[in-house]
Amino acid sequence: MSPITLIVVIEVLIGAVVMLFAIIRSLRLRAAVPVHLRSNWLVIVVLMVFFFFGYLFFIGNLLGDGPIPLELVTGTIFMGGAFFVYVCIHISDISINEIQVKSRDLEAEIAERDRREGERLRYQQGFEVLDRCTRGLIATATDRDVFLHTLCETLRELVDAELAAIPLDDGNGETFTYRAACGRNAEMVLHRTMPKNDGGLCGWVYHHPETLCVPDLYDDIRVKQDVARALGVTTGVLAPLFRGEQVVGGLAAFRSGTPFDQIDAELLTLFSQRASIAFANMKLLEDLEQRVAARTAQLRENQERLTHLAHHDPLTDLPNRLLFEDRLQQAIAKARRVQETAALLFFDLDRFKEINDSLGHSVGDLVLCEVGQRLRTLVRESDTVARLGGDEFVIILEQVDGEEGVEEVARKVVQAMAFPLSVAGREVTLTGSIGISLYPEDGADIDALMRAADDAMYRAKALGRDNFQFYRRKSST
Repeated sequence: MSPITLIVVIEVLIGAVVMLFAIIRSLRLRAAVPVHLRSNWLVIVVLMVFFFFGYLFFIGNLLGDGPIPLELVTGTIFMGGAFFVYVCIHISDISINEIQVKSRDLEAEIAERDRREGERLRYQQGFEVLDRCTRGLIATATDRDVFLHTLCETLRELVDAELAAIPLDDGNGETFTYRAACGRNAEMVLHRTMPKNDGGLCGWVYHHPETLCVPDLYDDIRVKQDVARALGVTTGVLAPLFRGEQVVGGLAAFRSGTPFDQIDAELLTLFSQRASIAFANMKLLEDLEQRVAARTAQLRENQERLTHLAHHDPLTDLPNRLLFEDRLQQAIAKARRVQETAALLFFDLDRFKEINDSLGHSVGDLVLCEVGQRLRTLVRESDTVARLGGDEFVIILEQVDGEEGVEEVARKVVQAMAFPLSVAGREVTLTGSIGISLYPEDGADIDALMRAADDAMYRAKALGRDNFQFYRRKSST
């Protein structure tokens, strides 16, 4: 045997051994082969067995004269190799296609997963904005303007809008007004009044109380195209505001560029529900504040009336004894501080009982009211005229010019009483007696001055009535 033949025999024998190991390993992998590839796997195993025996026949023909010609064995092996290569390429093509399909499926799954994650993040951010801003709405519910501004800013942040507006019903059933707006070109819509039947998308919400998402404003016949172009927006989303079952307004958001989608609509629906509750609470607070304010005003008025009644005579509306003593105490304190003279005039109607007995108490009451009004016109604003009860009146004079000034006022009172009174269609003639005490000459406190004036008044009556007397002056005037 030549060396070349020996080398060929060894090479082919090594190939046969390698092929045998390949056959054994393929048989072990049978359970792992996919079902749709098992027929191809079986063909490869058969071809490997064919090659193995072909290698043995080739070696046998080299070592001796075999029954099959060497050329036929060689050609058969080459033909089997071609089939083997074809099957391998076919299996590779199937595997590559499967890998591409799986790769595309994996990319689609990753994209879907990213989309869902993005939606989850948008929902999460939206819920955070809802929770945070709902607390802000509740905190500002007592101030309508601040509440609406907060509502508008929250809407803009929630759906990433360039322009947000709050249209509210005007209460006439026909129009609505944009009570709040923020963002780009907000001044074009703020405080603008629109008819509900021709108010574009915002007017549409009043007749169709549901959330509306419009990806393309220029492709929707409900949109006022000229207004949309002037505002520079291309997409919008709107939701109604409720008070009970009634639509009282809306939440409108607009922007240019990325269209609003279903997530924006769902977030706005949730926000609309919360905002409607906060808006209803705001209205309740406004009504409550109005009722409280009205009740407070009524209570204040009642308190003032009660205070007035506690300090004034119910018949003549002049200060009563309580207020008189307070005014007199203040006058004494002031006169003591600036070292001036103050005077007290005790005025008592003469024979008033005869008027009550002859004309009746109702006429007597009218006479007392008329006397009180006459006395009030005879003194200064800084002086006090009070009724102590019955037919007794007192006058406090502050900053008087000695006895001469007091005497001038007393003379006016006596002269004023000389004119007949017209009461209930009757003319009544009256006179009065006046007793005068001076601070500090006749007393340094209320009781002393009252006793002195009272004593002087009785002296005036004893001297014939219709006159005035000073406490320390003994002759009549």
